[in-house]
Amino acid sequence: MAKRQNMAVPRADAFVAAANASARMALRCESVPERCRLPETTSEGPGDWRVVSAPGAGWLPELEDQLPYRWPFRALIGRYLFPSFVCGPLRLYSIGVKDFAAEDTELSIAVMRDRPLLTALWKHGYQPFARPADGSYDPLCFDCGNSSPSAEPAVVRVDHERIRISQRLSPAFYLLLEEMTESLSSHSRTSS
Repeated sequence: MAKRQNMAVPRADAFVAAANASARMALRCESVPERCRLPETTSEGPGDWRVVSAPGAGWLPELEDQLPYRWPFRALIGRYLFPSFVCGPLRLYSIGVKDFAAEDTELSIAVMRDRPLLTALWKHGYQPFARPADGSYDPLCFDCGNSSPSAEPAVVRVDHERIRISQRLSPAFYLLLEEMTESLSSHSRTSS
């Protein structure tokens, strides 16, 4: 586990580099953290963006204090700002969007918003962190109830009505992150 933890930062950095080198869908200005907007982006209409280093994640400890399970993707969400975007099978929530219209996509708000669902997920050992790329309301979660404290939990899609796993995306987030990084890198190489 120590080796995997030591690799968390390089994995997150490799993912960010691949995301920034790949073609990205233009997004509405208000849904992109200001520091992520490219200089040529206007304040109206869709614009280009990139993932950027965060000066600090003062919001993260407060949020984590409310969670019953640890988040294995802290090296990504605690060190970078980015808008909500689709990558592989998931839609990551945004980090650093201050616009109230973006409440449903900002991680710190979105994962805590549906309290009845959240309570049911936690009861079954699921820690939500993203949505499926297909736009479904089903949360993507870390399966913390079925992992040992020394192992990274599996990434699963949970049926939001039955609170049961409907799809296992990866046996661990770091493996999913590596797959998404490779996919982004492959697309960048083929488009060049």
